[in-house]
This record gives sequence, structure tokens and C-alpha cells, in this order.
Amino acid sequence: MPRHGFPHDRPSPKILYIEDNAENRMLARAVLEAAGYTVVEAEDGLAGIEAAIREDPALILLDINLPGVNGYEVVAVLKSFPAVSTTPVIALTAYAMDGDRQRTLVAGCDGYLQKPIDVDTLPRQVAEFLEGKRERVEEREEGVYLRELNQRLVYRLVNQVENLKRLNDHFVRRAGQLEDLHRVFQDMTSELEVRTLLERLLAGLVRALGTTRLTVELSEPAGLRVTVRGDEGGHPRSMLRNEPAEDWNEVEWTIPLMIRGRPLGLMRAHHVLPPGAKADEENLVKIVANQVATAVENSRLYADVTRKMAELKQAQAQLIQSTKLAAIGELVANIAHELNNPLTSVLGFASYLIGALKPGDPMREELTLIQQEAVRARDIVRDLLQFSRQSQFRPEPADLNAVVEQTVAMVRRQAGLEHVVFYEIYAPDLPAVEVDVPRIKQVFVNLINNALHAMPDGGSVTIHSAAADGFVQVEFADTGTGIAPGHLDRIFEPFFTTKPDVSGTGLGLSVSLGIVQSHDGTIEVKSELGKGSTFTVKLPIKAGVHSDGANRSGPQAGAGSTPGRASPAATLAPTSDGPVSLSGLRILVVEDDRPVQDLVRAYLEAAGGTTVGVPNADEALKRLDGAVDLIVSDLYLPGMDGLTFYREVSARHPALRRRFLLMTGGLVTEAVQAFMAEANGKLLRKPFSREELLEVVRDVLR
Repeated sequence: MPRHGFPHDRPSPKILYIEDNAENRMLARAVLEAAGYTVVEAEDGLAGIEAAIREDPALILLDINLPGVNGYEVVAVLKSFPAVSTTPVIALTAYAMDGDRQRTLVAGCDGYLQKPIDVDTLPRQVAEFLEGKRERVEEREEGVYLRELNQRLVYRLVNQVENLKRLNDHFVRRAGQLEDLHRVFQDMTSELEVRTLLERLLAGLVRALGTTRLTVELSEPAGLRVTVRGDEGGHPRSMLRNEPAEDWNEVEWTIPLMIRGRPLGLMRAHHVLPPGAKADEENLVKIVANQVATAVENSRLYADVTRKMAELKQAQAQLIQSTKLAAIGELVANIAHELNNPLTSVLGFASYLIGALKPGDPMREELTLIQQEAVRARDIVRDLLQFSRQSQFRPEPADLNAVVEQTVAMVRRQAGLEHVVFYEIYAPDLPAVEVDVPRIKQVFVNLINNALHAMPDGGSVTIHSAAADGFVQVEFADTGTGIAPGHLDRIFEPFFTTKPDVSGTGLGLSVSLGIVQSHDGTIEVKSELGKGSTFTVKLPIKAGVHSDGANRSGPQAGAGSTPGRASPAATLAPTSDGPVSLSGLRILVVEDDRPVQDLVRAYLEAAGGTTVGVPNADEALKRLDGAVDLIVSDLYLPGMDGLTFYREVSARHPALRRRFLLMTGGLVTEAVQAFMAEANGKLLRKPFSREELLEVVRDVLR
């Protein structure tokens, strides 16, 4: 018995396969005959139609991409013959693009199978269709694909008629007209702006249609209207008829422009037509209106995609820049940490020795130079730490106008600005923003100083504040030399500078960008060589923030604090309480860097204290069995770190938890800040002077 169990006394089902590829026909025959079917072949569409009527097959497999008469036309013809109108026709095709299945089913096929032929599943699929399986297009899609299929068939028919020269002049002119229309729409593919697109498009359509006037009115953007007139000085004419112009009638059609059921506007077409031509012309104008709607929509979509791609490119550039700054910032912060310990020793011992020398000693000059250079190195390291954005962040509601005014006033006190004019334009009632005021002032100072540097012979700086689109922005525009186009993409890179002779680090704009980004803001720059540059700082307006410092959405924050953020660790400003005396105090110094440990001990012993130095926390814990009045410890120790050491001391010796001073030359993370605030601890930044150390010690002992 055959594989599918067809009885011997019943003929096997006959399958007609219409396919122009001989290899595909041979493969299908081998697979289907092995499954017990009888296979009849046809090499093209016309032969397939004849074979279907002659052979009366149980099922027809049809390739769509046939030469001459294609598969869409074959199935349309087959369904028109009563003898084979109910015979299932299954598309077996390589068409696999989006919508190809729907097109074949709308054309009249009862099923859709993709090439290449799957030899394992083809017999089962054929059996399912023989047993009554039918595929259909969803009703909501049917109309769309049916219109598309009809348009394809119309264009194909017109081209065939023109090529074969078998139709009369009416359809020859129609083909020429459609060709003109096609060319008009094809030329629009590169046009983006909607008004320009319509002006060019309607001009071509007026010529192709022979119309006297075409008008398109769009609802988006509202009020956009474009009208193009034909050659009103000539005689009335119809592109589809050549009758004399007597008794021709004026007509005007108003056709809605729709795209996927969504209205875009309307098109009005004014014609002068001969009798009997109205229906043909109106149908053509409706087809044209559909194409106009598609062209308008494509123009909008293309413009939208172009805009979004530009935004994406800008966002990617900002992300790359932020990632680069973050990576370099982490590296710089670690380097700064390593530099701070030797700087502490150099600066500290230089200051210590200067204080020990008598006035007039010749060594004082050399030591003073060492001290000055160490201070300069310390300032550079602090810039590096600022660049790495690891310093404490203290936002507060502020009036940006007042911040800018204070900054400008401070800069104007500099010497050598006689030839620079400042223009200040402040927007009234500017919304408050939440900023770290000293940091934002640093940004403004950097931008103003850059402007001054670009105007060595004088000029003007215009400062303008405004609020727009949820941001408060401040523009700094100068009339300086401008920035070269090749440098615009690099000016925010760390250590990049255009200054020929610079004594700083080249971090000004990098630091400024980092500060502004930490406020969720942006810095934009425009520049033209020889005309100047404009830097625009944009900071977000946050709901509930007012310039009086109150938060209207909740309780008023306490002085020096911000709702939702722990207060940073306390720091001590120098006081005038007199010299610090540590007489009789026993002090444990925990520091793994021996020169720094020696320096701290020297400072403390010079003030009267008795010190013991150890390199790590484990050694320090062993020393706590004896009497200790104060602990001075590094934050980043080998093994047990300073915070863990503090917790151990608090647990074992509660009396010492308030007599504990941490010092560091490295990163102060948010976790460290939160812990210090919770413990009300003191944190001293390296490098520090003798006076700074003793003042913090005084505060701890209080």
C-alpha cells in the first residue's frame, strides 16, 4: 500500500505543479510520488491553466514568480473557470518578504508554502490541504492587500498591453500617463521637507494629469496648503481623450488623503473634461491622491528618522564622552590618592622645618620654595580629584541669577580687564534650581576665564539667563578668536588645551562638564573662527524647589542639609581659640605610610602630646589595652580599613568612639560620607598643614 494509505481500487490523488524551474519540479515529483501521489507538471502559467482544465487535478501547487503570466494572474484565471474554481490552489514560492503570504491568499490561493521545498513535511502539508485545510487573510488586512494586489495587476496589465501593442490609443496614452506619474513620485524619494515635496510633486502631477489646478491642504502641520496651477493659457485637454474641446465641462473633486485609515488632509483637483471622461479621470485622481498621501507620510517618517538618528548620534557621543571621563576619572582619582601621601610629607616637613628655623636663616628661602611648589602640586591634585567627581556633593535651592552675578562680580575685580566689556542680561522670575553653588560657580568662572583668554586684545562677554523646556540656561558669549572646527569635538577631553602657554592642567572644561553632568545638565558650545564662541549651561528645573531654600512638597530642610541626602562629614574651619595644647594626651597614630606617620607624630608631639605609631589596624587594636586618649587613623589601611577599625574600636572601647579622627588622600565615596555623618565623625583631607591638623584635633577633643 502507498505511504499515505490510498486504497488500491481508488486512483491516487493527482497533483498539478506549475513551476518554471526544472530542478524544483523534479524534486517535488520525487517526494510526492514516493508518498503515493500522481504528479502532473507545467512549465509556465498558460500551460498550467490548460493542464488544470485538461487533467482536473485534486490540488494545484503554483509558483508565483512565473515568466509571462505570473502566479497572481494564473490563480485569478483558474478561479474564473467553474470546473476548477473549487480546486485548492497552494502557492509554493520563494517569496518570503513581509506581506507576501497575505498577497498570495488575497489573490485567490488557498494556502501558502515557502521554498526551498521541505521534503519531510511537503507530503503531510499536501494531505492537509486535500483534507480541507484552507488559509485565509484576516478581514482587517484583506482590503489593504487587495488594493495593493489590484494596483500591481493594473500596472502589469498596462505594461503588457504597451509592450505587445494590442490595445488602442486610449490605453497607450494611459500607460504613458502612468509612467509620468510614476516618474513624478520616484523623483520625490530624496525630498524631506513637506512643503518643498508638495510643490515639486504637484507641479509634476499637473503636467502628467492635464489638470488645471491641484491643491493639497494638510491637517498636520495645521494650515499647510500648497496650490499649483496648470497652463491656463492653453486649450482644455484630457490626457485620456482627444475629442474636440466643444462642450467640455469643468469639474472639481475633493478627495481625502488617508494613510492606514488616518486622515492627513485633502486634495482638490480641478479639471476641464470631455463628455464621458469623468469616471476615468476621477478614478485616476483617487489613485494619485493615495500616492500623494503615501509620499507625504514617507517624507514625515524619513524626516523623523533623520532627526532621531541625529539625536541618537549625539546621545552616543555624550555617552562615549561620559564613559571616557568616568574611566579617566577613576584612574586620576587613584593616582591622586598615591600622590597625596608623599605630598603630605613634603609639604608638612617643609612647613615644619621653616617653623623651626630662625628668621634670616639662608635655608628658609629654599624651604619656602619647596613649600610653594608642594602647595601648587596639591592644588593640581585637588583639580584631579574634582575632575574625578569624587568630592562631596552639596546641592541646595538657589537663584541662578544671583549665582551668576556674584561670579561675574568676583571675576571683574581681576586686574587687566580694562578693555573687556561685560553685558549681563538676566531673565526676571527665573525658576530656582538645586545646585552645589561652589561647584557651579567654578563652572562659570572657568567659562568666563576661557572667554577672557580668547580676547587678549579686549572685547565683550555677554551673559544671558533664561528658562525654557524644563531647564534654566546661562549663555556665555564672547567676541574672541573662536575655536577651530577640528577642536570643537575635543575641547571637553581631559588634558586637551588650545592655549599655547598653559600653567594649569588642561582640565577646566572637563571638570566643568563633569560638574554640570552631575547636576543632570548639559553644556553646549557654538563657535566660529574670528567671531567668538558661545557656551550654554543648561540645568534642570526640579518641582518643589524655590529660591528661598524651602521645599514646598515637604517639610523645610534644616540648615546646611538637603532632603533625602545625608549631611556630609563635618569639617573644621580654623578658629581663634588660641594655640592647641595636647599636653598629657596619649595619642595612637595608625598610618601605613611611614613618612606621613612620622609627620603626624611630629606635629602632635610639638603640641605636647605623647604618640605611638603603628602601620595597621590589627597592631592598633593590640595597643588599645593600654590608656589611649585619641586615635588618628588613615582611612585606607592595609588589611582592615579605617571604617572597620572604627567599628571595632567603638564596640570594644565605647569611650573612644568620639575621640577618633580619620584622614585620607584618596576617594571619599558616598558610603564613607554617609557613615561619617551617622557617626558624627571627623575626616581630614591630605595633604594638610600643621594648623589644619591641630584645629581638627581640637574639634574632636571638644
